[in-house]
Parts: sequence; structure tokens; C-alpha cells
Amino acid sequence: MNTALQKVDTRFKESSADCRCRTSVGLAIDRVGALLPSIQVPLKALALRALAIFSMLILSQIAAAQIHLGNINTNPYDPDSVDNPYGAGSPYRANSIRNTYGPYGSRYSNRSVNNRYATKAPKLYDKNGNYRGRLSSNPYDPDSISNPNSRFHNSLSDLNGGELKIISDD
Repeated sequence: MNTALQKVDTRFKESSADCRCRTSVGLAIDRVGALLPSIQVPLKALALRALAIFSMLILSQIAAAQIHLGNINTNPYDPDSVDNPYGAGSPYRANSIRNTYGPYGSRYSNRSVNNRYATKAPKLYDKNGNYRGRLSSNPYDPDSISNPNSRFHNSLSDLNGGELKIISDD
């Protein structure tokens, strides 16, 4: 008979009266448990690496989903200014809010600043990353700068020489 089973049988006979018996399953669990400390460190490192990679993938998807459409500022020569007709404000640029045929300047796109019923208009952020409302002509959107009852109604007049970034969350 196997020595491990003999030990189990002996322990069972010795402690059967007080029901503190050890089975072969319990013995196997103890043997695996003895191995766990040596396995746990590499598994933890592997799990942390997997979590880091997963987080980077998620963050890259979030970052990829946002499109910088330009800045609202007082410098018409800034290439990122929507007031620069040769930069972000070009009517020929695909992602320009000045392109009347593009998704952000059309009268019909749900993401456009010129659609009075748009619900997914581009968002405005100041230089500190604070949300300043939506650049939208929709007077009914609670976050629209065109809504007179919105807390963001005066977002453009509060620039004071700063700038607002226009971001679409596609």
C-alpha cells in the first residue's frame, strides 16, 4: 500500500472518535499549499503585468476615441486656432468646425457645432483640463454654451487671454 495512504488510514483510525480525520484530499491540499508560497510571487508579478497591459489598452482606446478639433483663443496665427483659416479653422480640413460638409461643421450632423438639435457636439476644456460645456448651437442642451440657462453659457466670454480646447469624443 502507498505510504501516503497508510498515513491517512492511521490518522483516520487514531482520530475517528473525535471526528478530526484527515482525508487523502486534505493531504493533497496540504501538499499543494506547501507549494503555493513559491508559486504566488511569480503569479502576482504576472497578474500585475497583465493588469498594467490591460490598463494601457483601455487608456489608449479612450485617448484614441477623443479627437482634438482645435483651440478657441485670441491668436489667429496659432495653427491650432479655429480662427486660423490655414490651420484648424480651414474650411477644407476634414475635422474642422468650419468645414460645412464635415461631421463637426455640418448643419445635419449630430456632432456638429452648427446643428441646433445636436446632442453630441464637441466639448470644451480649459488649459487646466476643466470641462467648460459643449460648443453647440443647441439652445436646449443643458451643457450647451448656447443655452441661456446653462451654467456654461458664458464660457467663451471668460477666456481672459487663455484658450479652450475643442474635443470630440468619437
